Amino acid sequence: MAQLMLIDVDSVTLTAFRLILRAAGYQVVTAGSEGQGLLLLEQQQVDLVLTVWRPPDLSGSQVLRYLRGRCPTVPLVVVTGVGSNLAADASPASGSTDTLVETVEELLAVTRDEAPWHTAAGRSSDREAPAAARWARVVALIVDSPRDPRTTTEWSRLAFASPGALRNWCRTVGISPRRSLVFARLLRAVFLANGGKHRPENLLDVVDRRTLVGLLTLAGLNPDHDFPEDVETFLERQALVRDPDALLEIKRALALRLRRTALPRNGAPDVAPPRC
Repeated sequence: MAQLMLIDVDSVTLTAFRLILRAAGYQVVTAGSEGQGLLLLEQQQVDLVLTVWRPPDLSGSQVLRYLRGRCPTVPLVVVTGVGSNLAADASPASGSTDTLVETVEELLAVTRDEAPWHTAAGRSSDREAPAAARWARVVALIVDSPRDPRTTTEWSRLAFASPGALRNWCRTVGISPRRSLVFARLLRAVFLANGGKHRPENLLDVVDRRTLVGLLTLAGLNPDHDFPEDVETFLERQALVRDPDALLEIKRALALRLRRTALPRNGAPDVAPPRC
């Protein structure tokens, strides 16, 4: 997964943008000044640098010169027009959250020379499809949700995106928002069931048994049989998502989630030799 660097003198902006981009599935390193950012660039590999333009204190000029000389393939995004009311600027309703994530995704796709989701010869199977990866990241977010989201509005809050953006992302992959949400809710239940120790009706926010049966039937699962006890079994049995590329991206997103939970949480940054 791509690692991004955020540079800004304003700590509130850094926190907000870090949360947005981490929710989109990216690893994020932050720096409170250009000088600190340059030091981190000497120590760590990054795939994209994002800085907020606040003249005359921070314009990104030093970082731009560094990248041109040392890491010419790493793109630099300069964000302008960030006001003092960051809560409104970065709210899902404003659309700025979607724009930020989409800009990052597009630049990374160009940098890596990724093939589009559809090509003249058909769908690419040997390269990551950006649309499927984005869809899988927001689906995987539900796995760690403290509550079972029943609507796209609740889902959008988890993803720091607007309901309209989520619907568009689902349509891009060819999976309806409703089926995507049901798939994500059941995937979350599989994780929480912990090998069959918990019943699905206690893990899903359903009104009654009839609602549960409806969800399982929509997913192609037999309500009279045992609920899938592991992720592989669920992915094999369910009928909500059958596209192999989408399923591959789901597995990648879940593998990344497991790696993150296994990382030590001592607060120390991972330091690696610079590689641009």
